Amino acid sequence: MSDLTGSRPTARRHQDSPGGGLAYANARGRRRLSLRGRRLRNPLNRIRDEESGVSLIELLVSMMVLTLVMTGVAYGLMQATSLGREARDREAAANLVAQALDKVRATRDFNDLLPATWTETVNGVEFDMLQTVTVQFDDGAESPCDGSANQFWKYKNVNVSSSWDTQLITDVVEAETVVAPRVGSFDPELGNLAVKVLDATGGPQGGVKVMADQGQNGTTERVSFTDDQGCAFLDSLDPDTYEVRVNRLIPTPAMVDPAGSNEPIQVGGVAAASTTQLAFELDTPATIDVTFPTGSPTDLAVSLGNSRIQPTGVRSEGGSGSPRSILGLFPFPSGYQLWAGDCSDGD
Repeated sequence: MSDLTGSRPTARRHQDSPGGGLAYANARGRRRLSLRGRRLRNPLNRIRDEESGVSLIELLVSMMVLTLVMTGVAYGLMQATSLGREARDREAAANLVAQALDKVRATRDFNDLLPATWTETVNGVEFDMLQTVTVQFDDGAESPCDGSANQFWKYKNVNVSSSWDTQLITDVVEAETVVAPRVGSFDPELGNLAVKVLDATGGPQGGVKVMADQGQNGTTERVSFTDDQGCAFLDSLDPDTYEVRVNRLIPTPAMVDPAGSNEPIQVGGVAAASTTQLAFELDTPATIDVTFPTGSPTDLAVSLGNSRIQPTGVRSEGGSGSPRSILGLFPFPSGYQLWAGDCSDGD
């Protein structure tokens, strides 16, 4: 009895105390929420633990993206370095050209302005220098190779160009100037040679080396190079007979004339106060592959016919085997007629 009666006041005290019932209910609710929250968080923790870290596929994709980015950066740096070196080399080439033209303008003897080649080295880079001289005449001819024998020069157009092996931009660095003859430069006791070189189609062949040997002494009197019009002008020569040779050995293969020669020769006489004109043909050689019929001898020579082959219009090539390649042929636009044997077409 005493226990029951003693418990009622205790319960009553809780009920009678201000907020006592609410505090008790809140405590029980918090316990329920806490238990329920733990039940909710536990599955989320398991999911997060299972998905934590980076997968192998994600790592590979990241590495691929990084590789692409770094490759682009490296390529950009290489291009920037190459372009910087190209700009430096072109500036050096331009300075070399300007120096050469200053020397040209300072030349006192008009007859000393001649074609020339030489090399210069700047910062470890070797520059190939080329100086071409084009003479302009009073008869209005575009080239001394197309003018009259009695033409007289008015001035010389000097072009200097520079190129080097490592250049990225294929265009050469070049500049030109015009030099007028001083009083007394023209010597009426001397003569000139105008040598024109054409390709197989009749177009101009530039960059061909022209050499003129005076008389029978065998020494080279003058060396020049054909310009973009295929003309080389050798001025102020002593009146005499000259043996003129032309060739273009670089780039390989060496060019050939209609007779298959890499260095054709012509002889011309030079007279005082006059210009002697000579014409050559040079072009890149062609190749013909010959196959003999089955059962026929394969050690026969092969004859090639073209009306422009001098002097007979026929050229014979020995050899053996089938198929056989005939090299060093002038590329006539009309081609060749071929037959077996060392004979003319009429035999």
